[in-house]
Amino acid sequence: MDRDDVRRVAAAIAELPERQRIAVRMYGLEGCKLREIANQLEISISLAHNLVVDGLAHCDRRRGKGEPQ
Repeated sequence: MDRDDVRRVAAAIAELPERQRIAVRMYGLEGCKLREIANQLEISISLAHNLVVDGLAHCDRRRGKGEPQ
């Protein structure tokens, strides 16, 4: 990723709701497993999965990769 991509991803993460932002950070930056994210946020593993998938898709859209909104 170049600097512009990093800025776009950081801005995209900042746009996310708090719980989703935490899930994406834990998964993408800290390397946590979905079970760890679910435990930390006190949610189901399937909801943790959805938060991460949707959050990463949002970041991809902001970087200009993937489907538009």
